[in-house]
Amino acid sequence: MKKLVLDMDSSVSETYGRQEGTAYNGHFGCMCYHPLFCFNQFGDVEFALLREGNVHSAKDWRTVLEPIVARYRDRDIPHFFRGDAAFANSKIYEYLEESTSSMSFGCPPMMSYTAKSSIL
Repeated sequence: MKKLVLDMDSSVSETYGRQEGTAYNGHFGCMCYHPLFCFNQFGDVEFALLREGNVHSAKDWRTVLEPIVARYRDRDIPHFFRGDAAFANSKIYEYLEESTSSMSFGCPPMMSYTAKSSIL
Protein backbone atom coordinates (compact mmCIF):
# COMPACT_ATOMS: atom_id res chain seq x y z
CA MET A 1 0.00 0.00 0.00
CA LYS A 2 1.50 3.33 -1.07
CA LYS A 3 -0.99 5.56 0.74
CA LEU A 4 -3.99 5.35 3.04
CA VAL A 5 -7.19 7.18 2.17
CA LEU A 6 -9.91 7.08 4.81
CA ASP A 7 -13.44 8.13 3.97
CA MET A 8 -15.81 8.63 6.90
CA ASP A 9 -19.56 8.96 6.51
CA SER A 10 -22.77 8.21 8.31
CA SER A 11 -25.69 6.30 6.88
CA VAL A 12 -29.28 5.45 7.68
CA SER A 13 -30.58 2.05 8.67
CA GLU A 14 -34.36 2.30 8.79
CA THR A 15 -36.09 0.33 11.54
CA TYR A 16 -39.59 -0.94 12.14
CA GLY A 17 -41.02 -1.66 15.55
CA ARG A 18 -39.38 -0.77 18.85
CA GLN A 19 -35.73 -1.78 18.57
CA GLU A 20 -33.49 -0.44 21.32
CA GLY A 21 -31.64 2.69 20.18
CA THR A 22 -33.88 3.42 17.25
CA ALA A 23 -35.09 7.00 17.04
CA TYR A 24 -36.73 9.38 14.61
CA ASN A 25 -34.23 11.23 12.44
CA GLY A 26 -35.67 14.38 10.90
CA HIS A 27 -33.02 14.55 8.20
CA PHE A 28 -33.86 11.08 6.90
CA GLY A 29 -37.55 11.31 7.87
CA CYS A 30 -37.79 7.87 9.47
CA MET A 31 -37.19 5.77 12.56
CA CYS A 32 -33.68 4.44 12.21
CA TYR A 33 -30.21 3.75 13.46
CA HIS A 34 -27.55 6.21 12.26
CA PRO A 35 -24.37 4.12 11.84
CA LEU A 36 -20.97 5.67 11.25
CA PHE A 37 -18.58 4.04 8.78
CA CYS A 38 -14.97 4.54 7.79
CA PHE A 39 -13.78 2.98 4.53
CA ASN A 40 -10.34 2.83 2.95
CA GLN A 41 -9.60 3.66 -0.68
CA PHE A 42 -10.37 0.08 -1.71
CA GLY A 43 -13.89 0.22 -0.28
CA ASP A 44 -13.01 -2.01 2.68
CA VAL A 45 -14.69 -1.18 5.98
CA GLU A 46 -12.02 -0.12 8.46
CA PHE A 47 -14.53 0.51 11.26
CA ALA A 48 -18.30 0.61 11.71
CA LEU A 49 -20.24 1.90 14.70
CA LEU A 50 -23.96 1.39 15.24
CA ARG A 51 -25.46 4.52 16.81
CA GLU A 52 -28.86 5.75 17.89
CA GLY A 53 -30.97 7.21 15.13
CA ASN A 54 -31.09 10.79 16.33
CA VAL A 55 -27.39 11.59 16.72
CA HIS A 56 -25.40 14.13 14.70
CA SER A 57 -23.61 12.68 11.67
CA ALA A 58 -20.15 13.29 13.17
CA LYS A 59 -20.89 12.10 16.73
CA ASP A 60 -18.34 9.51 17.93
CA TRP A 61 -15.90 10.30 15.10
CA ARG A 62 -12.96 9.88 17.50
CA THR A 63 -14.15 6.41 18.58
CA VAL A 64 -14.05 5.36 14.94
CA LEU A 65 -10.96 7.20 13.73
CA GLU A 66 -8.41 6.72 16.54
CA PRO A 67 -8.04 2.91 16.27
CA ILE A 68 -7.63 3.16 12.51
CA VAL A 69 -4.95 5.84 12.76
CA ALA A 70 -3.17 3.79 15.43
CA ARG A 71 -3.28 0.69 13.21
CA TYR A 72 -1.49 2.48 10.35
CA ARG A 73 0.70 4.86 12.38
CA ASP A 74 3.93 2.87 11.94
CA ARG A 75 3.62 2.54 8.18
CA ASP A 76 5.70 5.03 6.26
CA ILE A 77 2.89 6.09 3.91
CA PRO A 78 0.88 9.29 3.58
CA HIS A 79 -2.52 9.36 5.29
CA PHE A 80 -5.50 11.16 3.79
CA PHE A 81 -8.94 11.79 5.29
CA ARG A 82 -12.13 12.60 3.41
CA GLY A 83 -15.38 13.63 4.98
CA ASP A 84 -18.43 15.67 4.20
CA ALA A 85 -19.42 18.94 5.85
CA ALA A 86 -20.55 17.16 9.04
CA PHE A 87 -16.92 16.36 9.82
CA ALA A 88 -15.60 19.85 9.12
CA ASN A 89 -14.97 21.02 12.68
CA SER A 90 -11.97 22.23 14.61
CA LYS A 91 -11.62 19.15 16.86
CA ILE A 92 -11.29 16.87 13.84
CA TYR A 93 -8.89 19.32 12.14
CA GLU A 94 -6.67 19.42 15.21
CA TYR A 95 -6.67 15.63 15.59
CA LEU A 96 -5.78 15.09 11.95
CA GLU A 97 -3.04 17.70 12.02
CA GLU A 98 -1.51 16.01 15.07
CA SER A 99 -1.66 12.62 13.36
CA THR A 100 -0.02 14.07 10.21
CA SER A 101 -2.98 13.33 7.98
CA SER A 102 -4.00 15.42 5.00
CA MET A 103 -7.63 16.43 4.93
CA SER A 104 -10.33 16.87 2.33
CA PHE A 105 -13.86 17.87 3.21
CA GLY A 106 -16.77 18.01 0.83
CA CYS A 107 -18.83 21.01 1.82
CA PRO A 108 -21.97 22.24 0.10
CA PRO A 109 -21.54 25.42 -1.90
CA MET A 110 -22.11 28.52 0.14
CA MET A 111 -24.46 31.20 -1.07
CA SER A 112 -22.38 34.08 -2.24
CA TYR A 113 -23.33 37.61 -1.49
CA THR A 114 -22.02 40.97 -2.38
CA ALA A 115 -21.60 43.46 0.41
CA LYS A 116 -22.34 46.97 -0.73
CA SER A 117 -20.01 49.57 0.62
CA SER A 118 -19.41 53.14 -0.05
CA ILE A 119 -16.47 55.41 0.45
CA LEU A 120 -17.14 57.93 3.18
